[in-house]
Amino acid sequence: MKVTIVSPATAMVVILGISASFVNGGVNWKQEFSKCDNSLTDVKAQLAQCKKQQGPKKECPLGFSLNQTFGSCYNFVTQEKMNWINALSFCNAQGANLVAIETQEELTFIREEIKSRGFASPGESSDSFYTGGTRINGEWQWIGGPSWPTKPMEFAPWYINEGSDEDEFCHILWSPFDHLWSDYWCFRDNIFNFICEIKIN
Repeated sequence: MKVTIVSPATAMVVILGISASFVNGGVNWKQEFSKCDNSLTDVKAQLAQCKKQQGPKKECPLGFSLNQTFGSCYNFVTQEKMNWINALSFCNAQGANLVAIETQEELTFIREEIKSRGFASPGESSDSFYTGGTRINGEWQWIGGPSWPTKPMEFAPWYINEGSDEDEFCHILWSPFDHLWSDYWCFRDNIFNFICEIKIN
């Protein structure tokens, strides 16, 4: 191995040459690295701004489960059956409404969830579920509450000959009709399962 000893002056020339080649060659690499660092800082700032705009991650209260597709938390209350008025009060006390089913996709989801909980379809009338549908001044609407105000029932796939009985004011997913739409009496003794919903989007 051959070792060449150079003078301090020669060494300085070599070092300056290396420094010059780092800067020259058509590219100032120090500046380029600085640009990359600045770009990374900008990206981090943008991500922080997005998180700030989105706010904290929204979670469902205890007993509710989140469906991100519909932007809602649902609670299928089956342990204690209630009449429609008491079911509405129960949901409202939890910051929820009785469920409003507004699309075919949401109806399909609800019916599948009911079946997954062991309720036969079609089944006994006692396996039916109240929703937030009610007739107000002759028009079917979704009753308001903490999560949204009263609004028209625009999606209304009633079972055959249902939804038109003048003395039946409450909407129910009727188990003998395979948990499809029916109207029912809102009498005190008509107690069923029910579904609460909280909109989070």
